[in-house]
Amino acid sequence: MDNLSDTLKKLKITAVDKTEDSLEGCLDCLLQALAQNKFMRIPCVDAGLISPLVQLLNSKDQEVLLQTGRALGNICYDSHSLQAQLINMGVIPTLVKLLGIHCQNAALTEMCLVAFGNLAEL
Repeated sequence: MDNLSDTLKKLKITAVDKTEDSLEGCLDCLLQALAQNKFMRIPCVDAGLISPLVQLLNSKDQEVLLQTGRALGNICYDSHSLQAQLINMGVIPTLVKLLGIHCQNAALTEMCLVAFGNLAEL
């Protein structure tokens, strides 16, 4: 859990500073932690990571976009309140834009389509 706490702090700082080199490593660690256990989502939400992650969907780095989308999907999986929060934050138009810009990137296209499916569960 200490590793997750450290990563969450580092990710929040990195997201604000826009240093994309270390951002990918933080996102990878976050994804691994989220994949391990659904109870790992709560520290992410409590740390206020939803908003910085949504902002990262404006990155030009395709790997950052992919990892960010996956992290948001894992955090909000099976949570209607968090899905509604993402919708209210304007994630759907952002995903539509990403789908248009990166339609040649199969992984990003798949991530966007999975995100639409998860958000449609509302």
